[in-house]
Amino acid sequence: MHQPHQPGGSGGEPALTQVGQGAARPWIGVATVSAGTLALDLLSKRSIIEWLGRDASSHRWEIAGQLVAFEYVENAGAAFGLFAGRVWLLSLVALVVAITFVYLLREAVRQDHLPGIALGLLVGGAAGNALERVRLGHVTDFIAIGIWPKFNIADTAITVGLILVASYLLWREPEEERPTARKAAVGKEDMNNDESRHTTR
Repeated sequence: MHQPHQPGGSGGEPALTQVGQGAARPWIGVATVSAGTLALDLLSKRSIIEWLGRDASSHRWEIAGQLVAFEYVENAGAAFGLFAGRVWLLSLVALVVAITFVYLLREAVRQDHLPGIALGLLVGGAAGNALERVRLGHVTDFIAIGIWPKFNIADTAITVGLILVASYLLWREPEEERPTARKAAVGKEDMNNDESRHTTR
């Protein structure tokens, strides 16, 4: 004898599991990008410290003369040396900024890959500088390009992340308008079909 399907029974569990996995997948991507960025930043800083750090005979290795080089610099402040020595303040600011971006992009991450990549870069970069600042009291900068202030992988990740966020916000607005227009067109078509049926009758 055929047993009727019971709502909420075992048949619904796989569907619920798939929904949960689908919701978590974008955040797994964010975590992967963030962890990769953090690992690359910390490894690069450790390599530079061992190669060109305080105990090295030379703190600079030129790639293209004065234009491009690796140069060991201890930055006790934020960008351009601002707020030097304010270790916990800068770390707290980095944490607040990271949490703010997670909150602002939480919906966008579920809808598009670009915000997820951007968020991963931002969080990974912020974490890389914050961890080193708390551990050593400064951030290791080593990429020297011309007269531009020295920077590191974390700074690069944060900059690229901000550019991706700006690009997403600029390009996403027209995309948001299209579904509304399509819904309006579908609604109008349904109304026309209803009128045609009434006329036929």
